[in-house]
Amino acid sequence: MEDDIEQAVLLDKLGERLAFERQGTRLYEALINKCESLGEADGVRPSIDDLKDIHDEEKEHFALLQEVILDLGGDPTIQTPSADISGVLSTGVLQVLTDPRTTVAQCLQAALVAELSDNDGWEMLIELATTLDREDLAEKFEDALKNEQEHLEKVRLWLSSRTLQEADISVDVGEELSTEGDAESEETGKESRPKRKRRGTRKKKK
Repeated sequence: MEDDIEQAVLLDKLGERLAFERQGTRLYEALINKCESLGEADGVRPSIDDLKDIHDEEKEHFALLQEVILDLGGDPTIQTPSADISGVLSTGVLQVLTDPRTTVAQCLQAALVAELSDNDGWEMLIELATTLDREDLAEKFEDALKNEQEHLEKVRLWLSSRTLQEADISVDVGEELSTEGDAESEETGKESRPKRKRRGTRKKKK
């Protein structure tokens, strides 16, 4: 009886992550479309290649979860209770990205909300798998979490850069900034942040 309950809880949380990763692929498809449609007109934006890389990793996580659910004797097409809640919660995020009136900065804010939730969701799944003595699953989930942590850091950097740009502070963004920030964070153990400098001239408000 206890094993049945544990299995049910595990499948429920796997279904939750499956639903979220499905929405994650749609989220980044929408963000790619937003950046492509606005181009440089909306200022500094993430590179399309970076966004496509994240999209592909979200798709890989979705496939991983499908495989695990099937291996446990579950049905990945069934919407579990937690998956229902996850779907409702992520709907608002996707609506922000697909709204033609939103800017890239506003879409990045929505993506940040999704990535924060995604990271916590994977951490909870790892803890659950470890508690149930399923170290084999926990190890697979750890790899996915590493990807998600990278996604979160990238979105934070992009959003920070956009925010500083709006405040009339120039910021170096892109691969060079990401690489430099990652190297620095590895050495110091601190989160990387974009380097910034104030513009030479600024307009004073009358």
